[in-house]
Amino acid sequence: MTQVLQLRGTESMDALDELSMGGRALSLDWHVNSPRTLVYSANGGYIMGMDIYRPSGRRGSDPRALDAYGEDLRFDWSDTSWRADPDLSAGWLEYVEWSETHEEDGEEDFPDEWIDLEQLAIDGYSPTLAEGVTSAFVFIGRITGREFDHDWMRGVHSCYLIE
Repeated sequence: MTQVLQLRGTESMDALDELSMGGRALSLDWHVNSPRTLVYSANGGYIMGMDIYRPSGRRGSDPRALDAYGEDLRFDWSDTSWRADPDLSAGWLEYVEWSETHEEDGEEDFPDEWIDLEQLAIDGYSPTLAEGVTSAFVFIGRITGREFDHDWMRGVHSCYLIE
């Protein structure tokens, strides 16, 4: 099995159907700070595409082709079940609720203990985004039979520069 991680550009996305000749190919495109669209091609044809944060809007010749691999994964941006995650940073829920009702105008009622949480938010921390990214990689791992886990990340891999 070959897994392609493309750092820049859209060439693999444009060639997905060709990459899937005689097999399967998946692409997860990344836009600014988060993944957006997962596309699946098989035997040279486009099978399914979905926005990982709005999975109900699937398209393609078989939009439900990969449903069996998505059990227990969280892709829906409007899913708020992350709020019950016991591993959330302490005070995050209170900070989010406060920040949703206050504008960024330097209000004096901003608690000092939330300075680190504010920096997390500025740096892009988002439990919803994290759930979607994690779910996307688990989803791809289930389909390919090889997850991007710690062992894979620590492993030695070939790298080919394609210009």
